[in-house]
Parts: sequence; structure tokens; C-alpha cells
Amino acid sequence: MTDYTDLILPIVRRWAGVDLGGTLQTISLKLEIIMATQDELAAALAAAADKTDKIIAEVQASTAALQAAIAAAGATSPAVDAALARLTASLTIADDLNPDTGAVVAP
Repeated sequence: MTDYTDLILPIVRRWAGVDLGGTLQTISLKLEIIMATQDELAAALAAAADKTDKIIAEVQASTAALQAAIAAAGATSPAVDAALARLTASLTIADDLNPDTGAVVAP
């Protein structure tokens, strides 16, 4: 961040007849802290999104393996079929929370 205090202060002093140097420096410092905090927050949010993507991928892979194992086992009870359908539907809902790359999210 460029410090324009040396340029601005003489103008402010002439215009207002007041020395606002300390105030401008305080505002500048607080702005730098706010921007750093936002950068940290953005990084934390990106890390959380990455972790969520990883979890979804792991659950998708486990569900696919489970579907394959159930299909290979042959005839299943209606309760197993219903439980698998519910798991697949839940996974779809979770996956839809995070749009695929290039997908447009409706406002």
C-alpha cells in the first residue's frame, strides 16, 4: 500500500488548519489490518472448500464401490434397495451444494 501521507498532510493542514497526521496514519494502519484479515479469511474459506470437495469425492467413490458390491451380490431386499437409493439421493444433494467447475449458480 502506498503511503500518500506526506502529500496529503500539507493540503489538509492548509485547508483545515489542523494536524491530522496521526489520524491518517491510524486509518492507514487499520486499513492494512482489515485487508490482511480479509486475505486470511479468503485463504481459510478456500481451504474449507477444498476439504469439502475432498470429502464429497471420497463419499462418491465409497458410494460407487458400495453400489458395485451390492450389484455383484445379486438379489437384494427392498430395504437395501431403499437405503442405497436414499444414500445416492443424499450424495447428490451434497454434491449439488458445490457446483461443478464452469456451472452457473442462480442468484
